[in-house]
Amino acid sequence: MDPKDQIVISDKPFIQAPTILIVEDKEPQMNYLHILLKKLKINVIATNNASKAIDLANIYEIDCILLDIHLGKEMTGIEIMTTLRKSNKYANIPIIAITAYYGYEHKNDFLDAGFDDYIAKPYNFEDLKEILDNHLYESEKQYTLK
Repeated sequence: MDPKDQIVISDKPFIQAPTILIVEDKEPQMNYLHILLKKLKINVIATNNASKAIDLANIYEIDCILLDIHLGKEMTGIEIMTTLRKSNKYANIPIIAITAYYGYEHKNDFLDAGFDDYIAKPYNFEDLKEILDNHLYESEKQYTLK
């Protein structure tokens, strides 16, 4: 593993809480997401590496994936999403695009590509909570975010 590759796993998992995989190549944005998700009592697994993201998704039970579109190396977020969607395990798991692209046109492009939703950077706590509440509430496990 490249020393620049990073994997973060919640150190104190929340019991009966969803687990979200974050795939984000920029450390400050990964840390920001981690902080926001901890406020929502969500377990976090995070990486900045595309191939590690696929490995982690296959190892852990993931309830939702927050996936940056431009990861800077290896695969794009769209390629990761396409790879994961080929597995029955991730056919119905929410995969949400995180991107600097914003606007109705771009949102439709991501939805057409196979993402369940999209959040544009910069986003705040309420934006993220609303999107996750929509998708985690609709999942089989019926989580409710506090």
